[in-house]
Amino acid sequence: MTKVSYNNKQADDYNWETYYIRYGKQATKFSKLHTQILTNDNFEFVNGKISLKRGYLPLHDNHRLLYETICELDPETVMEFGCGWGDHIHNISKLKNTIRVCGVDIGIEQLKILCRRHPHLSECVKQLDITNEYLPIDNQYDIVYTQAVLMHLQTNNNHISALKNMFKLAKRQVLLIENFNCHDFYSDVKNFVRKDSNWNTSNIYFKALEKAKMMIISKEKLKYGLKEECR
Repeated sequence: MTKVSYNNKQADDYNWETYYIRYGKQATKFSKLHTQILTNDNFEFVNGKISLKRGYLPLHDNHRLLYETICELDPETVMEFGCGWGDHIHNISKLKNTIRVCGVDIGIEQLKILCRRHPHLSECVKQLDITNEYLPIDNQYDIVYTQAVLMHLQTNNNHISALKNMFKLAKRQVLLIENFNCHDFYSDVKNFVRKDSNWNTSNIYFKALEKAKMMIISKEKLKYGLKEECR
């Protein structure tokens, strides 16, 4: 087996106060390759599978994997850590309007853009540092997930603090779509849930779609195949 070398940087990949500027440039490039926002007219959702109608760009594999998995798990409530401009929670609620979506992000400017981009979500999101040891959230959610967020946290192993907060808030599942070469997420998760009697360490799953990869940690057994390493 090839040994994975994990990132040992001491600073986060981005300055989160100004990240909205870089994110905007990334989103502009992304929009030329993929559909970002689902509308009433641009997609079909049949038998749990999303397809974009003729003339529309496809969803990114990460995003399709995330949305289809969440809809299949059928939660009542979902929380996104690092919600950015809110496209994911918007799209999830568009696919299944019975799901109550929420999101948090450290970037105030990011959330301002979210409120302009998806004004219907303005009451569903708040500014929050997900690495805060004393997370000021009392509610729990069926699913808590990240999409390409923890992989960018490098300072003092802050991604572990964020992971712990995800498990504190999740009632059923924690979903991670990340670059699994950035941190040893599998060991981090195993070490944490082993100490928490509320989580069964055996219920760790791995799901893939093309090049997209997802780790699913569940309190209940799922039909997905168990995976011993997410690398």
